[in-house]
Amino acid sequence: MFLFSAPYNNYEILRVWCQNMKTTIKISERLTELMEIKGVNGKALASGINVSTTAISNWTSGKGYFRLYNCIKIVNYFNCSVDFLVGRSATILDFTPKPCPPFYSHLRELMKNMGISRNEINLNTSVKSSHFVDWSKGKEPHIFPLIELADYMYISLDELIGRDK
Repeated sequence: MFLFSAPYNNYEILRVWCQNMKTTIKISERLTELMEIKGVNGKALASGINVSTTAISNWTSGKGYFRLYNCIKIVNYFNCSVDFLVGRSATILDFTPKPCPPFYSHLRELMKNMGISRNEINLNTSVKSSHFVDWSKGKEPHIFPLIELADYMYISLDELIGRDK
């Protein structure tokens, strides 16, 4: 289980559970791989997604991780799934992405449809009430709690954020 009590940049390696087997991947390696495939450098990517070159440098060196809004910019730029970006899938993209709805309202709808309560998530994950409060006020989640929520709910990250299904 992850501890999400910031700072996230202390985590060099991201560990995620994917279909009953533990997969370890560095997000930085996948991002670097995508940049090489597309033939772009940090400056070009920064310009393409409207972030600083420092942010790109931090992400590719494993010194920092992104929030949802930057994650969406990255996957849209590379035309890949969020699950591919974080190593939960070996398939770059196997659906037509749709625009993401507001995160918190979509999460609440998913939880209602799946019969999962906020209290259940609080008790069984390291995603706590304070995260829900922040999200309800419009704060964008970091990638780590999203991964844990998707794992707990047995859904893809893209489904969790509303890009798929």
